[in-house]
Amino acid sequence: MFQIVKKIVTVIKIVNNWPAVLSDKLGFSVVTKYWIRTGQSFICRSKSSDINIVVELFSGAEYPKEYLRFSSKNQVVFDLGANIGAFSVYFDSLNKGVEYSGYSIEPEDQNFRLLIKNLSLNKVENFKPVKAAITRKDGEVFLNTHVKQSAVSVVETPTDAKVKSHKLSTFCRENMLDRVDILKMDVEGSEYDIIETDRDFFRSSVASMILEYHNISPEKNAQAAIKLLEKDFEVRSVRKSKKGGVLYCVNRNL
Repeated sequence: MFQIVKKIVTVIKIVNNWPAVLSDKLGFSVVTKYWIRTGQSFICRSKSSDINIVVELFSGAEYPKEYLRFSSKNQVVFDLGANIGAFSVYFDSLNKGVEYSGYSIEPEDQNFRLLIKNLSLNKVENFKPVKAAITRKDGEVFLNTHVKQSAVSVVETPTDAKVKSHKLSTFCRENMLDRVDILKMDVEGSEYDIIETDRDFFRSSVASMILEYHNISPEKNAQAAIKLLEKDFEVRSVRKSKKGGVLYCVNRNL
């Protein structure tokens, strides 16, 4: 009961038109437009986790604010697994008046359409939306879309959802980027392969990272993520649960 009350209080603190959450969760509307008390707005799908993600971000529970502020201009941020744009909008709200470049990368069709709408709704111009997946290879990959929209993942088995894929190093080279200052990665289990196959680029070019890891197997879990990174990054645990958690990583070489 305490946890339920705590969640309700958090929603009321963050969302101006918080009574709309009830009709949203009951499915009385297809989409709901929410107004955040700090001035942002979001279009969210009914009976989805969209508004949950927005509330988690704007409460600071998901990613601490101190890890998301640029200290100088002309820095670069990536939002991998951008979903409907909650992180991109939140990040922009923390860096108002700062000149920076951002990339919101999301492979799934419905998510990407809402991402564009929410960036436009909040007049976020520093983030460029990109419909693609960052994975372990260049070319194309398949997506498992038979899950909730926040859990769409890259799979090896062919599906009816095929999207363009880039290694992070390739994408940066093609866009003439020699450094990523803040990399947020929430890619539903692909994080291990992305880092493993692009280790040299992470070592030489990624200054800091907010990594959402997923406990998938004995080979892919918190310990595996830390082992992949600890040689080149100082790794701090931000939060953890049975399903996964968040690590904040700072490159020792940059």
